[in-house]
Amino acid sequence: MPRSAGKELAEKPELCILSDSSSSSDSDSDWYKLEGTRQKRTRILNYVDTTVPKYLFAEFRQHFPVSTEIVEMLTGKYANNVSKNYAGGWPEVSHRKAVLIGLWYLSNTETYRQISDRFDISLSTAHEVVGLFADCLLKCKTLYIKWPSQNEAQNISHTFERRGGFRNTLGSIDGCHFRIKKPICDGDDYINRKVYHSIILQGVVDYKKLFIDMSVGYPGSLHYARSDFGEDFIEIVEDMEDEDTNCTGKNNRR
Repeated sequence: MPRSAGKELAEKPELCILSDSSSSSDSDSDWYKLEGTRQKRTRILNYVDTTVPKYLFAEFRQHFPVSTEIVEMLTGKYANNVSKNYAGGWPEVSHRKAVLIGLWYLSNTETYRQISDRFDISLSTAHEVVGLFADCLLKCKTLYIKWPSQNEAQNISHTFERRGGFRNTLGSIDGCHFRIKKPICDGDDYINRKVYHSIILQGVVDYKKLFIDMSVGYPGSLHYARSDFGEDFIEIVEDMEDEDTNCTGKNNRR
């Protein structure tokens, strides 16, 4: 390296990222040291309070692929299912902001660093809020993803027959792969046919495209047609009184 280039690098201000313990309210590289001075990291300000309310309906759905009514509903669910003691430091994250953070994480391929910058929160807070939001969704899943009652099943079956000519049908079934990092244990079991690591989600939807059954977590190497995949769903179908009821999909099964 030329001496002049080395001299220029030496004369540049020193930038040192400060990272405290995860229990600190100012942790996660929220501060940096420039020329010996501790300074606060710059972030986007008031995105939730100023920018989000100005979004048109179509714009809001592009960023958060649900309606504002769904956001309000999820905010109520979050408030009722998540309990967290505020320890001071950073301003407390409101329930609505937490829901928007969770939806943004699920809807966009952004890192926690980018989410931290957009929503003006620390990295540890971003990670914690996403986890709490996911826990909230899991607690509420049985309220919305559930097998239809006998009367609902008859209505679903009649609608499938009227619209598509499928008799005695309760749902359409299919699956998809979610890319994951290679697990520490049995990593090769998660390599799918497209040669990347994944877990499989199998879903069953009714004629409204609403999920009535879901199974997720099987390794990517497992084929959809394997009899042990989605065994809970298969048990439900086998226990039904009407043996003619079926699901349509790429892998038709009873």
